Amino acid sequence: MWTSWIVWWRKLAHHPARRERICFLEERLKTVKTELDTTAKNFSNFASKNTAIDIPAQGKAMVEAAANRQGRLIAAQAELSGLQQIYTPITMCAFRAAEGSCK
Repeated sequence: MWTSWIVWWRKLAHHPARRERICFLEERLKTVKTELDTTAKNFSNFASKNTAIDIPAQGKAMVEAAANRQGRLIAAQAELSGLQQIYTPITMCAFRAAEGSCK
C-alpha cells in the first residue's frame, strides 16, 4: 500500500500542472511585489506632500505632553499646599489689608 502512495506522490510532484501552478504563483508574487513597492512609494510621496502624520508618533507625543502637564499641575499643587501651610488665612488677610483688598 505504501509503495502505491509513494509512486502516486512522485507522479504528482513532477506533474506538469504542478509546475504551471508554481510558475503562476512565482509570476504573481513578482507582480504583487512590484505593485506593493509602487504603492509604498506613492504613499511616501503623498505623505511628504500633505504632511501626513505618523499615528504612533503622534500618540506618543500626546501622552508625553499630557504627562508633562500632569507633572506641572502636581508641582503647582504641592507648591500651593506648602504656601498654604506657611501663610495662614490671617497672614494672607494681613497682606491683602496692606493692599486694601481684604474683606
